[in-house]
Formats: sequence, C-alpha cells, structure tokens
Amino acid sequence: DEPHGRIGARGRPRRGARCIRGIGGRREPLGPRCGAVRFGRHLRIIDAVTIRPQVDASPDSDAARTARHAAPAGGAPETTHIGRVFRVERHHLEAPTPGAAPLVKDVVRHPGAVTVVAVRDDGQLVLVRNQRFAVAARLLEFCAGKLEPGEDPTDAARRELEEETGHAAGRIEPLGTFYTSPGFTDEKMHVFLATALTPVPQRLEPGEDLEVAVLSPDELRTLISRGEVADGKTLGAYLLWQLRTSV
Repeated sequence: DEPHGRIGARGRPRRGARCIRGIGGRREPLGPRCGAVRFGRHLRIIDAVTIRPQVDASPDSDAARTARHAAPAGGAPETTHIGRVFRVERHHLEAPTPGAAPLVKDVVRHPGAVTVVAVRDDGQLVLVRNQRFAVAARLLEFCAGKLEPGEDPTDAARRELEEETGHAAGRIEPLGTFYTSPGFTDEKMHVFLATALTPVPQRLEPGEDLEVAVLSPDELRTLISRGEVADGKTLGAYLLWQLRTSV
C-alpha cells in the first residue's frame, strides 16, 4: 500500500490521508481528504507524520523567509505615540533566521502632504524661508503642508499656496509623488505646479514662522548647486519640475 498522503497517478491524494499544513513553522490540521497543499509556488506532499517537500523547504529557503516576514509575531502592532500630525506604530516580527532575535520595527503613519512649485507669469518662483524647529534653522522651501482628513491633494495644494505665500493659482497640475523617507514613515508627498498666480491675503497658522522668497530659476539652481537648499521635498519637487519643463 502507498503511505498516507501519497499522490496518485492523476495527482490526487489517497483517500483517508490525515493531513497537516505547515505555516511559518507551525502545523495545523486541514482535514482527512488532503494530501498535497500549495505553499507559495511550491507543492508539498503532507501526511500526519512526515512532510515530503518537492522543493527546498529549509528554514533558509525563499518561501520560509517570506512566510516569516508576512505575519507579525505578536499580532497587531501597538501604537506607541499619537500626535497632532502622525502616530507611531511598533511592529514585532519573527526572527529572519533561526536563533536570531525577533525584529522590532517602528513606523510613523502620516496622512500625506503636498508641496507646490509656484511660478509667476514673469517666470519667477515663489518659495518660503521657513523656520524649522526640528533642525533649528530657516530653510528655503517650496510651500507645503499635510493633508487634512479626506482632503483631496489638489485642494490641499491650493490651500497651502494661499495660506503660506499669499497667492492663488489660476491653474494647478500634478507633477508626481514620492515617499519622503520610506525607511521609517509612509508619508507620501504630492507635488504640484501652480501657475496663473494672483495675490490673496496670506493666512499663516499659529506658530508658523516663515517669509515669502521670490527667486529666478537660475538663482534657485545656483543655491541648490552650492548646497544651500537643504530641504528634501524642495529638491525632489525641483527635479520633477525640471523634468516637466525639459520635455
């Protein structure tokens, strides 16, 4: 007789086989009529006593590593901080290799943000010099701000342009998106080009300390080349704008 779980000539398990499934190093019953299960792209022949891998099923295989990282070791993440703008989650993951310590990943969950390349009719660029508390410096930046709950990025771009620079956009179009620092946060920056500008009252929020700066494209390029523009989103937005204008 064939052992329990053996696949027959037509690729079907023998009746009466008592089978288990291995997931992330654990084993759980599947039922009495199962003798073969698919694990990723691999097929395993399984019974109640032995597991006969058709391919590499070692702890260091690609499939095993994928399974370990797919599910947190401790279930749902814990929230370690909730602030006005973002929250911080702590994720506990299984060790990447046998015998290694479990992994802990802290992730900043951010609602997303916008930044605006504002170009006047005379070709001058409208930026701001923003006092940034975290780095204790006044940085030259394109105007920017976070998304409000449920806010469309285009609407947010129009709002931030008016609030920070005192200009309304007659025309606004997307230039692209990018993650600001995906090593620890999911913040996505939406970049827009604003043209046909008209003056409106500036509406700064409490605590904002910035001043409007108007530069020519050549002046901004020179400052960037000298390393005098240290704001990452401004550098990324400038690149996207230059790629658009060079087409």
